[in-house]
Amino acid sequence: MNISVPAGFVPIQKEAFMTTVGPLYRRRNGPTRWDIGMRALPQHANRFGTVHGGMLATIVDYAVALNLLEEDETPVRLGTVSLNIDFVSAGQLGEWLQATVQVDKSQGRLRFCSCAMHANDNRLVLRASGVFAATLPRAA
Repeated sequence: MNISVPAGFVPIQKEAFMTTVGPLYRRRNGPTRWDIGMRALPQHANRFGTVHGGMLATIVDYAVALNLLEEDETPVRLGTVSLNIDFVSAGQLGEWLQATVQVDKSQGRLRFCSCAMHANDNRLVLRASGVFAATLPRAA
């Protein structure tokens, strides 16, 4: 199985949970934007041999939160309020899957994003929208 990674993508290594579901990669897509990508491997598959929807949802949740955090000049904590995903087509094993995020509102208590994930043949795999609650970190 081809496990090559497109140019510019670097491994996501400092996030303990993300290493358990990975390997996942990120690439700059503008001053405050990151695309998130993965090569669909056997450990990402469901019983039908396609990428598990929970895996795809994990990538979307991570991608939109990462992009929201990049928008904020002050450190905030984000919690997912809602994440709506429309699965359009199945991610196939061996494919490169890439999530691209659009930040719709990046200030205030509630933050809004949308996301599209495409396979390497430019086929739309899913589209999603999310609402996140922002809070300031508690003082130590």
